[in-house]
Amino acid sequence: MHLHTLITSSLLSLTLAAPLTKRFVESTPWRLSNIRAFTASPGPTGVSSITFHFCDTNAGLELETECSRYLAPGSGRSPIDPDTFYPCANNTVGFKYTGREIVVQRTYIDPSVGSPTTAEFPATWYVTAGGQANTTFEVASDEAGSWAYERELSVRITTLIA
Repeated sequence: MHLHTLITSSLLSLTLAAPLTKRFVESTPWRLSNIRAFTASPGPTGVSSITFHFCDTNAGLELETECSRYLAPGSGRSPIDPDTFYPCANNTVGFKYTGREIVVQRTYIDPSVGSPTTAEFPATWYVTAGGQANTTFEVASDEAGSWAYERELSVRITTLIA
């Protein structure tokens, strides 16, 4: 009986001592706004680019940052690059532009992921969330190049890797 009481008491103490950590949840889609893609005509000064504003309104994870990719002047190439993620101004956010969609990923610290930490063994647990949205650009062109514009896209979070 004494052993049972000791074990029960010890388990209760451990349970009370371990604080519950709220897990962050990416339930609200991210918002991309003022999306502009420009492909410069061949020539020495044209700069192709893609730019947009990123906004995450999920509780505890709120973040806004500018995202952009500029190609070298005179390259005459499109900003489409389906194989490479480019960092945003806040480099916890990155994107790639495939021409038909914008793929976005974001990394953040979530202390509720992984093993519990102690003062002797602190741990930092990173989570990477990601999603993509199809573009439906309004397009215009002239001698300088072609512009594609979209006012806003909603990016549903479809992957969460811890």
